[in-house]
Amino acid sequence: MVDHVYQLVLTTSSPHAELAIFKDDQDVFLARNVLPRTHSDWIHVALQEGLAATGLSLNGFHSIALDMGPGSFTGVRVGASLARALGFSLGLPIFAVSSLDILQSQFQSQAQSQSQSQGPSCAMINAYKNKVYFSANRQPAEAIPLEKAASFLHSFQGKLAGDAFQAYPELASAAQKANLLLPRQEAEIYPSAKLLARLAAAAPERTLADWTQVQPLYVRESEPEEKRARSLEKP
Repeated sequence: MVDHVYQLVLTTSSPHAELAIFKDDQDVFLARNVLPRTHSDWIHVALQEGLAATGLSLNGFHSIALDMGPGSFTGVRVGASLARALGFSLGLPIFAVSSLDILQSQFQSQAQSQSQSQGPSCAMINAYKNKVYFSANRQPAEAIPLEKAASFLHSFQGKLAGDAFQAYPELASAAQKANLLLPRQEAEIYPSAKLLARLAAAAPERTLADWTQVQPLYVRESEPEEKRARSLEKP
């Protein structure tokens, strides 16, 4: 009898959230939510639907793959909270990776399928308040002002991903002036469960973490935290 490996895959950092169940390297269930304010209610319903559709119980999972952010503060918390809760209660290892890494990973897959080396890549996610979450060539994420992001694009030659180009027309304009192709496909705009599962499958076992080691990746402070910090700076 063949023992199959089941993995729960969660991407909730963006306006388009996904919950998937993978059996070995194939998704056997995929749910999507495009109403970002409802991610916290939706995710538990989606998980129950996935268990019913696959005939699994929670004890049937072997690991969890998590999009740990950055992105929507609430969305990041939703996925991380569920992953940590299941990791704690079921003793499941967690593979957690940046949403910016997930977006850029598709370019590596494309290059490998064409027997080419991956060229430069950049992901920008809407961080609101005229800021973007930024990573070039899968470097650590940072939050930068819109003006700095547009300036970067002027001298960049490579592939783009992320929803910041939809959120900020001036950023899309800067990309077009530099003759860069804007993200068009959904997986180029929002982190995808399939890309996350592919990253998890290729990752060394040492990258799996205990639930206590998994934390949401916010990169910047929330708006209330920023307001509080500004108020403390006033004389």
